Amino acid sequence: MFSNIMQFPGALPAGGTTLTSGTQAAYMESEPAAPPPAPQGRIIRGFIVATGGSTGGTWVIKCYQGAGLSGTQVGGSQSFTMAASSTYTIPFGFTDATSTAPSTGVYTIGVTAAGSNGTAVDGQLEIFVSDPTGAED
Repeated sequence: MFSNIMQFPGALPAGGTTLTSGTQAAYMESEPAAPPPAPQGRIIRGFIVATGGSTGGTWVIKCYQGAGLSGTQVGGSQSFTMAASSTYTIPFGFTDATSTAPSTGVYTIGVTAAGSNGTAVDGQLEIFVSDPTGAED
């Protein structure tokens, strides 16, 4: 299986990505991944380390094909509820089995803080593409 992994080296610039309640931010963008063999697709997974705002709330994570938030959404929205001022590691996972997967192999993870502001301070993004020979390790 081909794997493309991106790890943030500690805190993001300026101590993290500040999320404003109700506004989606492009949090992570992958490096280009290899094209998937038919009929298999790509698996996009990872985690976000985040601290909730002073009132807590729900964060919504989405995956988009291509760079930025204007691409086609992959899969559904994934929600995570957090308590006020608490830090969590939030896992996410999406599968893109569409034939319209971007030829660039780039995906963007978008995060929206609903009901509370917050800060995303670290994370990891992996793109997996099956080996066309079936020699999975």
